[in-house]
Order: sequence, then C-alpha cells, then structure tokens
Amino acid sequence: MWVTIMSLRCNILLILILLVANHYACFAQEEVFQELNKTEKLKLLHPDSAYLQLKQVLKQATEEKNKLAEAIAIEQVGDIFYHQGNYGQALNYYSQANNL
Repeated sequence: MWVTIMSLRCNILLILILLVANHYACFAQEEVFQELNKTEKLKLLHPDSAYLQLKQVLKQATEEKNKLAEAIAIEQVGDIFYHQGNYGQALNYYSQANNL
C-alpha cells in the first residue's frame, strides 16, 4: 500500500514537472512568434533593422529547435532581399525555408 502511494506521488510530481516545462516551452515559442510578427511589419520600412532582428530570432529558433519559426524567419529574410531587387539571394533564402 505504502509503495503504491509513493509511486502515485512520484507520478503526480512528474506530471506537474512536465506541465511546467511545457508551459515554459510554449511561452518561449510565443515570444519567438511575437518577434516574427514585429519583423513582418518592419521589413518593408526598415529592412536593415528587420534583418538584424531576424538573425536574432533565427538564432533563438534554432537553439529551441523550432523548425516553423526558423522557416518563417528565413522566408522573411528572403522577402527583404526580394523587395530590394536581389532576386537570386531571395530565391536562395526561400529555398532554405522550403527545405525545413
């Protein structure tokens, strides 16, 4: 009986730890997507600033192994090059994003 209660407590504790870890992971992902939303608006008005922000977001997304955020960041970098008329570079970034 005592072993069953201890096992149950360990299982409950493990579930709580996993829930907390998941919450923090979701928060970090939400932060990345908020930054991507900001750069989406910034890239046409201030492409140089957007590029620098996207490099930061890309680094964070890569560290967190967030493939979707990585692909969006790379695609947005491609958009910057596209709007500047550098179509070859843009195509390279679009291809990288597509391969993720």
